[in-house]
Amino acid sequence: MHIKPGEIVGLTGPVGAGKSTVLRLLVGLLEPDKGTVKIDGCSSNAKRFREMVGVLFQHSSRQLFEKTVYDDIAFGPSNFGFDRRDIESQVQKAVDIVGLDESLLEVSPFGISGGEQKLVALAGIIAQFPRYMVLDEPFAGLDTRGKTRLFHIIQTLQNKGMGIIVISHHLDKLLEVAPRIIYLRDGIICFDGQRQQYLLDNSLPLPLITALMKRLHARGLPVYPDTFTVESAIKQLAKFRNRRCG
Repeated sequence: MHIKPGEIVGLTGPVGAGKSTVLRLLVGLLEPDKGTVKIDGCSSNAKRFREMVGVLFQHSSRQLFEKTVYDDIAFGPSNFGFDRRDIESQVQKAVDIVGLDESLLEVSPFGISGGEQKLVALAGIIAQFPRYMVLDEPFAGLDTRGKTRLFHIIQTLQNKGMGIIVISHHLDKLLEVAPRIIYLRDGIICFDGQRQQYLLDNSLPLPLITALMKRLHARGLPVYPDTFTVESAIKQLAKFRNRRCG
C-alpha cells in the first residue's frame, strides 16, 4: 500500500478486515510482524514517525482532556516546542480551517455538542500540521450539515498538500469524499484503484443507489451504472421521465 502526499484515500471493508490494524500501524501503535511501515522514508521506530501522522479516532471526544477548547487545540504545538506566538498562529489557522466558532475557545470542551467536540479534536490535529492524517469513521454522529462541513475540511487539507486516509463503513460517504478506494478483506487488499473502477466492479459491495442504477442500466434505461449519490440518481431519472412524457 502506497499513499502519496496530497492524496485522499478511502479505506473500507467488513468488520475484522484489518482496517483498525492498518490505523495502528500508521500511527506507530503496532509494529508489523513482517515487512516495513515507512512515512516519507522514515521508519516506524524513529521519533519523527509519530509526528508525521495525525489521527482522529472514531470516538473523538475521548481525545479531549484540557480545561478549555483553546488549550486542547494548542496542546500539540505546545508539546512540539513551538513558542507562544507560533502556538497562537497554529491554533488560529486550525480554527479557521474547521470553521469553529471562536466564542467556544475559552469554554470547556466537555460542555459543547458532539459535532463541536469532533471539530475541536480535528483542529487539535491540524494545529500540528502533520504530513498525513487518518480519520477513523469521521462521519459517525454528524448530521447532514456536519458531513458537508467535514467534506470541505478534507478538501482544504488536501489543497494544502496533506495526505488523508478516511476509514469508514459508510460506503456512500466514503465514495463521495475519496477518489481512490482500498478494500480490505481478511487482511488482504482485494481492490486498490479509482472510485469509478470500484463502482463498476461487480465483486465488491456497493451503495444501494449504485446497485439500483446498475439494474436499471441493465434493463436498457439511459442511466449511469456508476452513480453513487441520491442527488445524481434523481437528476438522471427526472431527465428520463421528462423525455418519456415529452
